[in-house]
Amino acid sequence: KKYVHRKTRMPRAVLFLSKAAVPTSMSATTVSRQLELLCKLDHPNIVPFRECCEDERHFQLVYEWCPGGMFMSQLAKYSGMLTEGHIAQVLREVLSALAAAHTFNVHHLDLGLFSLFLQYTDRLSPIKVFGIGFAGVPIPQGTLRG
Repeated sequence: KKYVHRKTRMPRAVLFLSKAAVPTSMSATTVSRQLELLCKLDHPNIVPFRECCEDERHFQLVYEWCPGGMFMSQLAKYSGMLTEGHIAQVLREVLSALAAAHTFNVHHLDLGLFSLFLQYTDRLSPIKVFGIGFAGVPIPQGTLRG
């Protein structure tokens, strides 16, 4: 199911993060500061964070939609065609995204193939890193809705 923003009609990805997963040492001010940092992260290889909603049990982190889908699910389509140059480009883009996030002292604590998305359906670049979020709060797998 794809979420659509009511006002803009743009597709969005929503990450449901249990409030119970947020360490008790993280105050409401710290959470607010982390959300502000996410808003400031503007990099071509990071899935843009758009807004946060919450209910009693969850934060809903709203991100821009990546129409190309998960990088891992698209690899089979390029089987036998990938060169070292393609792989080097993917690594450059991922490392560039992580370096940009680290300048804001924001980290990805669970980076893997499931964190990599494609901006387009017909090519492997640009790669977008998803899940850069609350520093110190692991992002659970299987919480992405879209």
